[in-house]
Amino acid sequence: MKLSVRLSKHERPRERLLRHGAGALQDAELLAVALRTGIPGMNVVDLSNRLLERFSGLRGLLGATPEELMTVSGLGAAKSCTVSYTHLRAHETSLHL
Repeated sequence: MKLSVRLSKHERPRERLLRHGAGALQDAELLAVALRTGIPGMNVVDLSNRLLERFSGLRGLLGATPEELMTVSGLGAAKSCTVSYTHLRAHETSLHL
């Protein structure tokens, strides 16, 4: 099911981010913005929640290797690399604060 079918435009993570800033979003919504799309049968917000649960939260998810991420059914190289890249950028940013 597409995200647009389940959420109204003002409830979608990307639109909420633009309106209210990143601080107003939950981890799953921020991850959904980064992943952009879901997988067959699962919208991006549900996928994000599934990943956060599977890896025991954002820290566990961002610490997972691409190979570990690809063990999740439906998660391929592209989304696994997106999560790994997000971790790298977050780490680099924290070094410069």
